[in-house]
Amino acid sequence: MAPRTRATDNPLLSNSYLPNKALPFDTVTVAHLEEALLQGLKESEREIRAIIRNPDAPTFANTIEALEFSGQTLTRAGAVFGALLSARITPELLALQKKVQPLFAAHSAKISNDKTLFKRIKAVYDARDTLNLDAEQALLLDRKYKGMAEGGIQFPKAKQRQIADLGLKLSQASSAFSDNVTAATKAWGVTITDEKDLAGLPERLVDILKNDAARAGLPADQWLVTMGTVSEVLDHAQNRALRENLFNQQNTIAYGGAYDNTGHIMEITRMRHQMAQIFGYETYAAMALKDRMAKTPQTVNDFLAKNRDVYQKVAKEDSQKVRALAAADGIADMMPWDAGYYTRKLKERDFSFSPEELRPYFELNRVVAGVFDHAGKLFNIGFADAGKKYPVYDADMKVYEVYDKKDGDLIGLLYTDYYQRPGAKRGGAWMSSFVNPGITPDGKPQLPHIINCCNYVKPAAGKPTLLSVDEVTTLFHEFGHALHGLLGRGRYPSLTGTRVARDFVELPSQLQENWVLEKQVLDSFALHHETGAKMPQDLVEKLRASSNFGAAAFGLRQTFLATLDMAWNNTDPATITSVEDHETNVRKLAGIFNPAASKQYMSTRFSHIFAGGYAAGYYGYKWAEVLDSDIFETKFKGNLYHRQNAEELRRKIYQPGGTRPPMDLFVDYMGREPDPDALFRREGLLPSKKAAKPAPRPPGA
Repeated sequence: MAPRTRATDNPLLSNSYLPNKALPFDTVTVAHLEEALLQGLKESEREIRAIIRNPDAPTFANTIEALEFSGQTLTRAGAVFGALLSARITPELLALQKKVQPLFAAHSAKISNDKTLFKRIKAVYDARDTLNLDAEQALLLDRKYKGMAEGGIQFPKAKQRQIADLGLKLSQASSAFSDNVTAATKAWGVTITDEKDLAGLPERLVDILKNDAARAGLPADQWLVTMGTVSEVLDHAQNRALRENLFNQQNTIAYGGAYDNTGHIMEITRMRHQMAQIFGYETYAAMALKDRMAKTPQTVNDFLAKNRDVYQKVAKEDSQKVRALAAADGIADMMPWDAGYYTRKLKERDFSFSPEELRPYFELNRVVAGVFDHAGKLFNIGFADAGKKYPVYDADMKVYEVYDKKDGDLIGLLYTDYYQRPGAKRGGAWMSSFVNPGITPDGKPQLPHIINCCNYVKPAAGKPTLLSVDEVTTLFHEFGHALHGLLGRGRYPSLTGTRVARDFVELPSQLQENWVLEKQVLDSFALHHETGAKMPQDLVEKLRASSNFGAAAFGLRQTFLATLDMAWNNTDPATITSVEDHETNVRKLAGIFNPAASKQYMSTRFSHIFAGGYAAGYYGYKWAEVLDSDIFETKFKGNLYHRQNAEELRRKIYQPGGTRPPMDLFVDYMGREPDPDALFRREGLLPSKKAAKPAPRPPGA
């Protein structure tokens, strides 16, 4: 590691010289990060100590707000560190992570177990009815108080040390799980040496495989399938043996071998359960759900059971049609590696078009311009390409200044990082906040700095990036998260933007997906990348007509993932014999194929629940779909940019963040509680709504 620099030379330890206090990604080094993180810890300790030793009587300002605004250096350095650990991973960064993890854990434990600090917080909390606090202040006080009162402060020191030790080990195990997934993904690849195996693949995809092989240093007569292209190859490859090989290898990522995650899964599950037991909960899920919309594991399990009932019946019926098509090809025993290939063929047959016909109309830059245009019409905001004004950590990134068209005021910064970097960038797509909306310690507005990350395959030099319709939907989804962060308003960063209940956070993102296939929206970006012509009307109609194709299968898969999550986090680990058996039992409950038909283990690469924030929370994707489908059906179907509804959507859903309970936000906007059948209607699994009427609240919501 490079030697430490003097504080005056460290861009993370001085006021940013960059416009709008942007982060110095171009000059920051690992040495800078280490120095800033360590100094940030010390500064935070001094600030907390000052709160504790304050001779004045505890007040909301000198205790609660002081605590909220402490640790600014640590927050700034942590934002850069977290961004790079997700998108620019290096051995040096991973080494630094292992070094500082114990320090962060000790720091957090010291604060949460300080009885003098708690005494001050409790004094303010006990006097809350006399303080004339507004709703946001009252919520912040409630969070700070309960965060300590329901934490380790209630236990003797020996138990506090046990909790702190468990917390550190959990953090380390989750990091190890994530590292294994990243390393296994980087190492994964299947080389094609016989050109005959490319039969059925679109020319565009063949070019990508050739390009990836060249990047890997393979001979000119070879093609490389990576994790970024394997799904497409499975959907198109005519060679069944190749499909089987790819499927089995894809579905055993981080299972066995040098990057095996089975041990980490069992360890994480045991420690989560132990932590829950210490705090008096039967399971980890029971502990995690207490502050979410669902509240209890039973509510979640009932919700998932209803989903299975609806989806499984239709999915099995649809599967029979796919099997019949496979049988016509002489495949009497259709296997999981055949499903994608014949599902695609069935869709092309029934709707008379191929997904490949769509790609020329979904060029990445035009899709981005389209989503900006959409946001402008919906929320009256604009996006200006900032060029080289703000530093980035990768040359393909872009930064946009987001402004309010009404008054021209700057709202925030949006960073985009759309291309995959196998082994150096974690998989999937996500939104993160470098700077959360709110105010600064001196009371000035704090502009949010938001990033959207995806993992689109980078084309060969000179070729356009042509997306699938699913990739376009992903872009709209992550942009919805970005809007939630950018439009957030409030005083306290811990309550603004996407700092909301886990089963509500997907509502603002998934809601944006509803506009993707609307003709008015498609016309703004679905332009042929060569001719500039709009997508033909007949192709738009076919695309829209096919939009619910496979909805039951997709819904069942999401329900399976949520059920798998609950199976890991709502079960006594003493009853779990192995990762393999535990997942197989869930597949029996929520699957189409016999689990014995193939070896596939999602758990070993399920980063959402073992290395992310979705443990006992993956159901939130389907939960939020109920909310978003209800909003779109009621407020925007037939009038995509209804001015009053859009303005209220911004003010009542996107701006408040976590400053109010999520159900209160929904009811305030809709005038009633959610309609639990709205999602099934959108998916074509229930008849369209004939007349609006109040609907019962989802159980436990």
